Amino acid sequence: MNVVKMVIVMVETKTWGKGISNIPFFIVHYGFFALGHGLFVLILFGPGKQYYQGILAAFLLAPLFQEQPLMMLGLAGLLIHHFASFLTHFIGGGEYKEKKVDDLMFPPYGRVIVLHIAILFGGILVEIAGEPIWALVVLVAVKIGIDLAVHIFSHMPVVDT
Repeated sequence: MNVVKMVIVMVETKTWGKGISNIPFFIVHYGFFALGHGLFVLILFGPGKQYYQGILAAFLLAPLFQEQPLMMLGLAGLLIHHFASFLTHFIGGGEYKEKKVDDLMFPPYGRVIVLHIAILFGGILVEIAGEPIWALVVLVAVKIGIDLAVHIFSHMPVVDT
């Protein structure tokens, strides 16, 4: 969704040069963070080693979704939420008129920090408890709480004092 936002802002502000260079950088850089986090989550919480053996397996999550069909429900919920937020706030609320491509480069990295912390402490909890499911439950709850707070805060109207 962030890349779509960048393209819309690039078209709206006619900042082709900046957008053309920032978008591929963002895709590669943020994509590697997402891939790395995905691998760690599979290693710590995945149902079996066969799902994370080899780099290719990291991209082919179909077996994981076949054994864990509720993950598809979670993924669908995440996609619906981001798309609804995009339509409501970015398009409907006119946020795209106030943004520059540079403004959109760094906010997604807040999630990277949350995921770094979650993976670190999640790994510790898995080692202590010996059972990954409770660590995963706690981490998902904390992540949802932080994301919800950030979402609400980021869309609050600015009040002049």
